[in-house]
Amino acid sequence: MIVRMSAVPPLDYAPRTKRRLSRRILILLMLTISFAISIHYYRQTIYTAFACAYWARQCANFTARDGVITRSPPTCAQRLEEIERRDQFRHGWSYTSKLPQFQIVSQFGPTAFLHERISPSGHRRLVLAELIRSNALHLEKSFIFDVFEPSTLFHPGRRITPNYGLMISELDKPAEIHFGQPDPQDSSHITFSYAVLKVNFDPHAIPEVESRGIIDAWLQDDDTVRVTVRDH
Repeated sequence: MIVRMSAVPPLDYAPRTKRRLSRRILILLMLTISFAISIHYYRQTIYTAFACAYWARQCANFTARDGVITRSPPTCAQRLEEIERRDQFRHGWSYTSKLPQFQIVSQFGPTAFLHERISPSGHRRLVLAELIRSNALHLEKSFIFDVFEPSTLFHPGRRITPNYGLMISELDKPAEIHFGQPDPQDSSHITFSYAVLKVNFDPHAIPEVESRGIIDAWLQDDDTVRVTVRDH
């Protein structure tokens, strides 16, 4: 016996009502308006967070070409002229000027180093070194180091190094110190080349090099910088 099945008629779903569509559009519109109001209200905070995070990365990746730093710290006016005239750290200082935490740095001398360094336990820090003297008798005291916790999108940067004063009175022997370079093999290490010059009282004479060496600096886990001097 063969039973013939008739074709099943298609289900006739109820058409989507305009009321449901209007409700979804209204919810989407309210969410869009709320998002726009939030962006408008927090726009300065959002812009600052993005800008600081961006410029912090620029500082972290900045490296000056190797070259001799000015032997005597310039005055403020001379420093501004030097920054405009020379491109060694012109871009580096333009980066730091974008970061609020750098605006409280006491500038004692020309910038000798600006880059990210990582301590042995993994703390990422921006390290800024300023040359305060070029004295061959005290090469380990050539710099003042400022250490900063870098800015991110969700965490503002901060200066870790405390404020300090500076007074120098000592015997002097001339030296030339080069811009610091980050060690690609050791993320906590910085090297500064130096040359000890022979004492010459003739201001027009070409300086003669007596000896050369390296100043080593390491970022420590306690956010201090350890400095040692070695000869070639």
